[in-house]
Amino acid sequence: GADGESALASAGEASMAAPFSARPGTPLAALAILRHARAAAGHAVQMRALICLHGLSAAGALSALHLRGVRYGRAHLLAANAISTLCGIATAFPQLRAALSRAPPLSSLLAPRLAASLVLQ
Repeated sequence: GADGESALASAGEASMAAPFSARPGTPLAALAILRHARAAAGHAVQMRALICLHGLSAAGALSALHLRGVRYGRAHLLAANAISTLCGIATAFPQLRAALSRAPPLSSLLAPRLAASLVLQ
């Protein structure tokens, strides 16, 4: 504050604000906060898309196996879970970009661009 006292954070505040806080007292701090927020939002969309793709691929695989008379066994479960784990690890570490994207962020999870991306993948 102005009287020389430093502001104290209450318990739990630091963990909530950590991804969206910045140290510099310049306008660049706002840019850093936007980058962190967009990386977090992008990661959330990626994870939801991955969950959708996993569900669709599992349903397709089970349908194909069922048509051939194969029952879902231990080996199939192990392979499906290993692939799902590897896909989750591959997308679990979002990277900050040096410049913000020119495309505006998606307004909802039902946006046409996201649906088209999901269908094409």
